[in-house]
Amino acid sequence: MRLSVYLPLNSQIGKLDSEQIIHKFTTEITKLFNGSSLYPNAIYGFWLNPKTKAIEKDTTSLLEVYLTREDLNAKRTELGYLLHLVKSQLKQESLAYTIDNDIFFL
Repeated sequence: MRLSVYLPLNSQIGKLDSEQIIHKFTTEITKLFNGSSLYPNAIYGFWLNPKTKAIEKDTTSLLEVYLTREDLNAKRTELGYLLHLVKSQLKQESLAYTIDNDIFFL
């Protein structure tokens, strides 16, 4: 199985010290699942701002982890905690992640 987490570098309130936040998140995910790959600044994400109706552009890093279904099931609580924590630290209204080909939003 593949877990992919999309980590925006900016928030609606502006630029953050996202490099440090993403490094800490990557470290914790690597400890949890024994490995990960980070593609920093790899993706441009676009979204419609509901307030201004303008299309916004984010630079996003991608974190990927290959894991077994057993690992995912056994560590789901810890993963959920880390996803909610990084969403909060990056000051995001939503955080996207995929498990194989299924996308989820926090």
